Amino acid sequence: MPPEAQALLELRDLCAGWGQVQVLHEVNLELYEGEIVCLLGGNASGKTTTMNAILGMLSLCSGEIRLAGERISGLSPPEIMARGVAIVPEGRRIFPRLSVAENLELGAWGRQDGAKALQQDIERTFARFPRLAERARQMAGTLSGGEQQMLAISRALLGRPRLLLLDEPSMGLAPALVDEVFDLIREIHDAGTTIFLVEQNARMALELACRGYVLQQGRVILQGTSSELLNSTAVQEAYLGG
Repeated sequence: MPPEAQALLELRDLCAGWGQVQVLHEVNLELYEGEIVCLLGGNASGKTTTMNAILGMLSLCSGEIRLAGERISGLSPPEIMARGVAIVPEGRRIFPRLSVAENLELGAWGRQDGAKALQQDIERTFARFPRLAERARQMAGTLSGGEQQMLAISRALLGRPRLLLLDEPSMGLAPALVDEVFDLIREIHDAGTTIFLVEQNARMALELACRGYVLQQGRVILQGTSSELLNSTAVQEAYLGG
C-alpha cells in the first residue's frame, strides 16, 4: 500500500488479556480497504484474543485500535459494530432455539435503511443459499455444521459491514465444506468487503489472503505478503508440514 493510504484497521502496540493474565504483547498490525489479511498461530497464541480486543470485548492494558483513523478502543461492542465491524465467531454461535430467519434478522439490528432493504437482502441470502431458504422456519440448532456456518456468515453480512472478522471458519467442517466456505469468503471479498481472517488451515488462508501475520505467545513474530509467508522456512516448518 502507498505510504499515504490510511489503514481501515490499525492495532498499535496493543497489550491485552483477561484479568491479570496478559495475552497480547505490543501487537502491531494493519488492514487496508479491500484486503484479505490472515492471522496465523498455534493454540493459545492469542488469535481469538486479538479478535475480542478489536470488538471491544476486553479491556486493553495499553496501546490502541483505530478504525478508518478513529480510535475505537474503549468503545463497547455495539458501538464498534455500529461503525461497520461484524464477526463470524469461532464455533459459529448461532442462536439454536431461534429460526434461521430470526437469526438472519438479528444480524441486521444496527441497520437504518428500513424493512424493505432488509427483506431484499434476506431474499438475496436465500437465493445464494437455497438450503437456508428451505429451512427458514426451522430452528437453527437443527442445521448441519456446514449449514450453521453459512448461516453465521450470512447473519454477519446482513449488517452490511465494511470489515468482516472471521474466526476459524473451517473449524469442525468436512473438507468439501471447507472448500465451499473458502469459495464464499472469496466471493464476499470480491464484492468489496475487507476481511480479517483467523484460520487454522494456514495454507488455505495464505492462498486466499493478500498478506499475513504470525502470532506466537501473543507477539507478532512474522509478517509479509502471502507468497513471502508461504515460502518462509519458519512458516513451512510450523504450519505447513515442512
